Amino acid sequence: MAFLGLAVAMGLLFALSGAGIVDLAAAPLLTNSLPLLSVAAGSFLFGIGMALVGTCAFGALARAGSGDLGGLFVAGVVGVTGYSMARGVLGGWLLPAYADSAARVPDGFAHAVAGMTGLPVAMAGMAAGSWMVLQWMVRGSIATPLKELFRLA
Repeated sequence: MAFLGLAVAMGLLFALSGAGIVDLAAAPLLTNSLPLLSVAAGSFLFGIGMALVGTCAFGALARAGSGDLGGLFVAGVVGVTGYSMARGVLGGWLLPAYADSAARVPDGFAHAVAGMTGLPVAMAGMAAGSWMVLQWMVRGSIATPLKELFRLA
């Protein structure tokens, strides 16, 4: 069922992009590059925090909701640390990581199909979304046709 939602969202997004209603080039998630060093360091620190506390931030909120004072303390520390990384004392560490990142729209599946067929990117995206919805309607699943597609490649 999740694949059906993905297919419908993909088809509608490319339809809106093709109609000029949505500008994909201005989407923040597509225009900012991924700072791999920051992601690696954050993942490492997240893992250490999970090992020390015994849970992640969501688990700490759940424990705090059940009356555990340790969970409440951890949730508070996570909130203060997140705020300080975004706006506070440690915020200066984030800015250099993003300052020299080149902004460009990454090429995806629809761009590859458009390059091979000569179709507009929006048309290729709508066709891929429609194909996924059709496969779900006919077979009840998208996983099998995708496996067959990648087996052929």
